[in-house]
Amino acid sequence: MRELSVQTQQQPLPAGLRSTKTKAFNAFVKFMSLPDSEKIRFLNLEKNPLTGEYPRPTQEHFCKMYGVHRKTCADWKKKPEYISMVDTTRKQWGLDKVPNVLQALYNRCIKYGMAYDVETFLAYFANWNRTQISKVTVEKVDPDDLRNIISMLPMDKQIEAYEKLADIIGSANLERNIKEVNRLITAESETNSDFSEKETDLTAKVA
Repeated sequence: MRELSVQTQQQPLPAGLRSTKTKAFNAFVKFMSLPDSEKIRFLNLEKNPLTGEYPRPTQEHFCKMYGVHRKTCADWKKKPEYISMVDTTRKQWGLDKVPNVLQALYNRCIKYGMAYDVETFLAYFANWNRTQISKVTVEKVDPDDLRNIISMLPMDKQIEAYEKLADIIGSANLERNIKEVNRLITAESETNSDFSEKETDLTAKVA
């Protein structure tokens, strides 16, 4: 019985094969932690020539690229460390994007000046307690105020509403700037015209 146990014992994988499998597992963890747009780049997927769109990245694409079986991926998902590794990798991906997100937030603050964006920016950089600010703001807002009405919507609808408001404000600011430029041009033109008339009068008096 002991001899049978020795004969059926699984032999360890060669070092080179173990290394390759470990690299594939680490790549799988990274793949599973990324959003679809990043997975497309990760796998170097190409657009469908008929539709002009990228295919939705799947585990089958990963298996084909790394030469592993689907069952291997299923086994990897059962490893005790798999969930924590994916979570850590996903958080690192998010942290790498923070500077770009903050830049986009700053651009929105400068372009639109929306209170929500400004408060969020200050909460991050100046340690403002945005929760307290929001509470005070809601208490002072009239029930019929647009901000109060929007706050009653589901979160996805609130975001959509504020996006539309931002577009409207942006268009209004652009129109206002155009009118201001036209006003300055008109004022300058009138000034030049007055100066020309005075110069003509002076020339006539001298003559």
